[in-house]
Amino acid sequence: MPLTVLKPFKTEMISPDELILDAKNPRLYNGKNFNDNADPHELVKALSDTADLEELIKSISENGYMSIEPLIVMKKGDKYVVLEGNRRLAAVKLLTEPGLAQKCRVVVPKELDAHVIDSLKEVAVYLVNNESEARSFIGFKHVNGPHKWDSFAKAQFAYKWFVNERDNGLTIDHITKKLGDSNNTVRSIVSAMFVLEQAKNQEIYDIHTDRMSPKFSFSHLYTALNRTEYKDFLGLDRDWNVTLKVNPVPMRNIEKLKDVLIGLYGYKKDKRASLISSQNPDLKYFGEVLANEASYEAFKSGVENLSELYKQAGDPLQHIKDAFLEINKQLDTISSVLDRTESLDDNTRNYIDQFKKKVSKVQFQLQSIEG
Repeated sequence: MPLTVLKPFKTEMISPDELILDAKNPRLYNGKNFNDNADPHELVKALSDTADLEELIKSISENGYMSIEPLIVMKKGDKYVVLEGNRRLAAVKLLTEPGLAQKCRVVVPKELDAHVIDSLKEVAVYLVNNESEARSFIGFKHVNGPHKWDSFAKAQFAYKWFVNERDNGLTIDHITKKLGDSNNTVRSIVSAMFVLEQAKNQEIYDIHTDRMSPKFSFSHLYTALNRTEYKDFLGLDRDWNVTLKVNPVPMRNIEKLKDVLIGLYGYKKDKRASLISSQNPDLKYFGEVLANEASYEAFKSGVENLSELYKQAGDPLQHIKDAFLEINKQLDTISSVLDRTESLDDNTRNYIDQFKKKVSKVQFQLQSIEG
């Protein structure tokens, strides 16, 4: 069947069979790294895993497809690729292509009403000549609009936009204005993308294949890269997130970049887990581990307990303060419980004896320091 001829910048109706999903859609970046030759069914499956299609499928199957907002498309070979509206197209395909829902493990109604089937025969589309013509609208809608992307999807979108058009005068300020987000946020996520791309291109770490966790917490990286200890450790220039140059980490520190990414996200090849359980305070602690020669060497040797590594790094006085704060809390608990305790068993007496010995040792150390 010949491809329907569409006129640019005009809303028209077209069969979903003439539409394909965008393999570069930002919603897919938490899964595999797809390319233009990706299996269409794999793209639908990835969207069903990451974009929460269940509610949309339910709405369409009950009310029919409503072409209120057209899909934004661009001609690609003998099809039109959907630049905006991939989630809606995936839902339509799951409802109309036999066997696709089962293959993607998505639950859809066994039968659809006639008016629903009729509504799925054609959908509204709006043709643009290239991705650049669609970027401003798509970016605003998904960064601060009603259908927000996660931070990594935003970063991928803004990064590709910047890299593709910076030679034509595009700046982060321009992107910020188009997206309706803050300059600092856009600059942080785009600069972090330069670091990720460097790691991938230098073949030291690919976030898609090397991380241990199925979920990618992108905010760990761009937050860390705003911290002094990480910037100093990697040798980043003071204005590195202003100049936004390719390969911002000096080649002499490329292995250090790998270590940072391993600490943040783990390393599948060596079965190393991420050190970061919660961003606060773990990012701070890991940064101090990297800044201390002894604790960094311990990390490189395979120690995976952040608490143990942190004990070797940072300000000793701060460690002492933190420890005494925790001890005082525990002593308050013990005192409260002792008030309603009438007797002690042998196990408890053993713990008490160990505690007394450790207290004596700490008292001796404190007396030595105080003279």
